[in-house]
Amino acid sequence: YVVIEKIFHYYFENERDIANIDTLVEIGEACQLTNVREFLLSNQFVEEVQTQINYTIDQQIGGVPFFIIDNQLTVSGAQETEYFCAIFKKLKLL
Repeated sequence: YVVIEKIFHYYFENERDIANIDTLVEIGEACQLTNVREFLLSNQFVEEVQTQINYTIDQQIGGVPFFIIDNQLTVSGAQETEYFCAIFKKLKLL
């Protein structure tokens, strides 16, 4: 979670370009990760990422946030807590 928080901090608070590899390397180093640049320049996980991209296209997901709950229901956009609770109860997840 530390990496995600750092990415949000860089993007929202420092207005940094998190698509820039140097920024991502800086974030990684701040989180004590090693070989970040090498990893980002590698082809590792390319197939998995492309699969997820294709899925979002197939599902016509065009915005965020977008939630897929228990592979049964989808929720697009920001919703109130009560909305999610109702879905979880309907799916017997709560």
